[in-house]
Amino acid sequence: MPPRPLYAVIDVGSHSIKLSVARRNPAAVWQVEFEDVVVTGLGVGNSRENGLDPAACERTVAALQVFAAKIDALGVADYRAVATMVLRRARDAERFVARVREQTGLQLGIISGEDEARLAYLGAYLGLHESPRGPVLAIDIGGSSTEIAWGNGRAPDACVSLPFGTISVTGDHGLADAVSAATVAAATDAVGRSLAEVPVVPALQHLLAVGATPASLAALRLGAPIADSRQAHGLVLAPQDVAMLIDRLRALPAIDRRRLPGLHPERAEVILAGAVIVAAVMRRWPGVAAVVSSCDLRLGVLEDSFAAER
Repeated sequence: MPPRPLYAVIDVGSHSIKLSVARRNPAAVWQVEFEDVVVTGLGVGNSRENGLDPAACERTVAALQVFAAKIDALGVADYRAVATMVLRRARDAERFVARVREQTGLQLGIISGEDEARLAYLGAYLGLHESPRGPVLAIDIGGSSTEIAWGNGRAPDACVSLPFGTISVTGDHGLADAVSAATVAAATDAVGRSLAEVPVVPALQHLLAVGATPASLAALRLGAPIADSRQAHGLVLAPQDVAMLIDRLRALPAIDRRRLPGLHPERAEVILAGAVIVAAVMRRWPGVAAVVSSCDLRLGVLEDSFAAER
């Protein structure tokens, strides 16, 4: 019997771009054959007013050219490339999408915040080892936005996209280098006020923390180089873990954070903001530890777009 076809998903985000290539096995489980992550910083600066940063655009297009070549080399049957908040708000988004098409051949689609939250939830839900009992809340912390969705099954009951992420919180509160405890407290309170817009989820049983930020925090807690890796999947972050990491990170300038075991050097400036967001989330939904999920938007897109294909 010939192997089942390969499908690919590219996720163009504010801080990094990600590629997953996978096939769906006879048990209807997606098996990842190849994945890659490149930090390009497409969301730096004020893209709503000034447009996308030219250097970040160059880095992103160059990485997408490599991704497109890899997709071709692997003989992928079909793919989907999606962009999130970074292009939802950039005033020159259409020009960038056209450039990507011309220079890479990739058709890049910009998805809504609600769709991003839905697909991240679906990916995280599929990543659970067994069907959960009780409500599940998935939070996906990006560079420019944070997506939250909750429900009792594969399809969430509600989805919210909030206009803050690691890059924006870093810039708004000056968290790229060493800061005082008072500065961190003010940043956490500000994120908390935004999270207050999200309804309370009664009897919440599972809090799934999706993406590179929680994976990086778990890696820092262990002192092991597992950031952005499936090795982080299923690790638990308790509130005291996050509080300890915040105290550690806020005392260090970015140059020293870059040397921390487990942290990708390119995340050194934004990791404190990521920890602040996680801390605010735990304050909003207390009593439930956060479980790191490496199953994210990409898995959700694979299932949503290609599960029915044979």
